[in-house]
Amino acid sequence: MSSMMIQNLFPSPIAVIDNEKSSEINSSLRSLFLEREGKGEQYKNANPPPTVRKNIFDSEMNLFDDPQPDIQKLHHYIMNNLYQFIGELNGYSPSQLQKLRVRTNAWFHITRDGGYISTHNHPVSAWSGVYYVDAGREIENDKSDNGVLRFIDTRNANAYLDPANMNLKSPFGFGSVNFHPKPGRLILFPSYLQHEATPYEGAGTRICVAFNSVFRFIE
Repeated sequence: MSSMMIQNLFPSPIAVIDNEKSSEINSSLRSLFLEREGKGEQYKNANPPPTVRKNIFDSEMNLFDDPQPDIQKLHHYIMNNLYQFIGELNGYSPSQLQKLRVRTNAWFHITRDGGYISTHNHPVSAWSGVYYVDAGREIENDKSDNGVLRFIDTRNANAYLDPANMNLKSPFGFGSVNFHPKPGRLILFPSYLQHEATPYEGAGTRICVAFNSVFRFIE
């Protein structure tokens, strides 16, 4: 009797970490970022990425260079989780991880009602991520895709669907996957993944910190 082996080839790892004790730092960062938004051009990114964006405030991309204590607390929290993620995926020992050096661009987004960012990825980076400071206050009768972080399938096989492949179970299915914002939620993903922030409908402000990272080993 023959046997069948099904393999999962070319998966894309995504980590979701929820910090249930983040309310204090989130409150502080929310106030700080709104204050900086109010100063206009002083903190605004004069050359934002060439994606379609609406009702979005982007800061300059040097956020983690700021010595402000709560920014540095968030910086260390993100890096600790990112290094753990990388270590598990690559099978690196603690001593190997200690030799891994990172260079990161980071910035904050403030999104208001109707705001969105079109589909894009982050070339010349290895790992990217988003940390949600404030998910905003969503409208009544919220739609399931209201302001989600949506990842798009990297394969082209979905150019043709029929009954033999249109209902494939995870992780083999095609299409897109949504992740819902939540205060204190950190999402880590490969920078090559196409993703978008779908239109946010809500009365509150949605605030997040985004980043891209590249790495090298030192002797």
